Order: sequence, then structure tokens, then C-alpha cells
Amino acid sequence: MKVYVKEFLDTLTIEMMIPWVSKNVCLLPLHSFAEVSVGDIVIVSRLDSSVMRREELECTIIICEEIFEKILLNVRREYHYNYDYYYMKNALEEAVSPKITTIISGSSYGLYGIDHTLLSHEVNLSMTSQDLYYSLKGIYYVCERNPGIQNVVLCMGYYYFFSDLSKTQSLKEVSRISKVYAPLYHDIHNCVLLPPKEEIMYESNIFDLHNVAKIYSCEEYHKGYFHETHPREKYAVRAWDDKEKNWTDLRPDEKEGAGKQRAGLHNKVTKRKASLVENVGLFQSFLDFCSGRNIHVLLVVTPVTPYYLNCISDDCRANFYHVLNTSSGEIHVLDLAGDTGYTEEDFNDTDHLSETGAEKLTVAILSTLKEIE
Repeated sequence: MKVYVKEFLDTLTIEMMIPWVSKNVCLLPLHSFAEVSVGDIVIVSRLDSSVMRREELECTIIICEEIFEKILLNVRREYHYNYDYYYMKNALEEAVSPKITTIISGSSYGLYGIDHTLLSHEVNLSMTSQDLYYSLKGIYYVCERNPGIQNVVLCMGYYYFFSDLSKTQSLKEVSRISKVYAPLYHDIHNCVLLPPKEEIMYESNIFDLHNVAKIYSCEEYHKGYFHETHPREKYAVRAWDDKEKNWTDLRPDEKEGAGKQRAGLHNKVTKRKASLVENVGLFQSFLDFCSGRNIHVLLVVTPVTPYYLNCISDDCRANFYHVLNTSSGEIHVLDLAGDTGYTEEDFNDTDHLSETGAEKLTVAILSTLKEIE
């Protein structure tokens, strides 16, 4: 089988087709339909009036505009279904470039808490529900490929050392391993049964949909995780009854109820003693790794609303600082959990920042890094 391209003005050229087809496909220019045989493929433009009617030809005719539309529709579905995977994949690729000197990682607190427009030599690898294990996976991945990393920032809450995504009982949460971490790191951690990832992408012997997805996702990545068509407000953790309301629309009693519910979930995590033991070991190994490479470590406890903070157990905070105080190595801490400089408009929900809050936190982190250096 041969694949021909009937070039037509600037509408269809072989060069234009190269990103769309598999690398093992050799595209040939079509000079005459007399060249083709049964089983060959000819790619044409619908604007080319010189092309004979399809039924009169023995070869397979592909209209480039039609196939482009089908591929892009499929790629967009794939991209939005695996949004976090493509964001993280592109973030990792950016982080290994020589210009990057700082890695920011952690849970959703880091994802919501960083304004990407203020970053220049920093990359944010934070992700929703990302525990210490997978945060460190990304950090190690980058450091092994970028020897110029000077700082690592970990954004977290007081309960972070008790977290283990692979042991969660929520199918939605554990599926993040299927969709993000297993494809990236080939590691399912402590997960015993991992749900399968739904396959969205078409298969093709001719077209390279994965390359199209790579190009598309790279363009989208530069918009940031949150942007006009992927707004922060849509992804607020709405721990309140009326899901149509935004955080700033809630009455004080609704905010109190949301803070109590959200903090209660995190208080329960502190029962996971085995996860704490494992994470303490992981954290110490990480500190040793950074010490050996002269990498500064900054832990950031991100701002939360008083409604949430007032309901977090004293044991949760005490355990957090016990881990830090008994760890060996240089640790810088920026604890902003109770910082009064953040107003209610700076939050998206009980414990995640809004756009204005993210701007404040990012400025604070960058300023602290300058002091450390």
C-alpha cells in the first residue's frame, strides 16, 4: 500500500500532512491517478475540482478536511478526558529544560495556589489529590534530567503526611492513578486493584493521533491549568448544599457547615498510621536527596479559610510539625494557614485559593525563595 498526497495550492501539501501521519508512512506526491493501484490511498482536498468522483477510482480516497475534522474531534475528547495527564506530561517536559531552576509540587493546594503567569524559572507540578509519593515521583523525574534545579517547593495541608492516593476508597480518586501516574511513571504504588482507563483515541495505520494530541495539548498547556474555558470556579470543592452557589455567594452559616465537613474529612485521614510511617521515610529520603544536590526545600502550608482552620484538629497540626522537627535536613517552612492577609474573596472554597489568592501566594513563595537563596 502506498499513500499519495494530491497537493493543491496552499490548501494541501505533503509538508502539511507530515505531523498528521505515522512516521513509518512515506507520503508520495500524486502526479496522476494512473500511478495508483488498488489498495493505495490518495489524500485530496475537497476544494480540488480536478479530483474524479470517488466511485470511479479503484484506490481509497481520503478528503483531508474531513479526516482532519474527525481526528481533531477525537483528540479533543481524549484531551479533556485525560486533562490532568496532558497537563502533567507537558509540565514535566517544561521542567527538564535548562531555564527551570525551581519545581513547585504538592496537592490541589499547590494547583489552585499558584498563578502560572508569575512564573519564569519555575514549573508547577502540583495536582488534585496528589500525595507525597507521586509529588516526589515528579520531582525525582525532573531532577534526574535537569541538574540545574536549585529549589523544591511542596504545597500542602497539615494532613499531608497521612495521605496515600493508592489506598483511597474513592473510585474517582484512585482512577487518577490509572489516568495520570501509571501512564507517566508506570507505578501504581500500593494500589491492589487499579480500575482500567477508558480508551478514547482512535487507532489508525496511517494517522498519528498521539502526535496530534501532543501538539494540541502543548498549545493548551501554555494557557495554564485554569483559564477561560477551564475556570477555577467550576472545580471548587462544593462542600455545601446548593451546588449552584459560588463560595462568595454563601451565607456565613453555609460556610461554617462547609468548613466543618471539609476539615472533618481531613481529620479522619490522621488515622492512617501506616501511611504516616511510609511517608516519613519517603520524606527523609527526599531530604537526603536534596541535601546531596544542594537543593533548597520549602514547605508551604497554604492559606485556608477560618471556617476550615477552626475545625482542623490540634493533633493534625501537631503531627505535621512533629514530622518536620524529627526529620534530618534543611527545611524551610512557610505556614500561611491562618494568615489574615487573605480575604474571603481570595478563596474558591473552604481551603482552595481563588485567582486573587493564588497571585498573593505565588508572590509570597517567590519572595521567600529569594530570601533562602
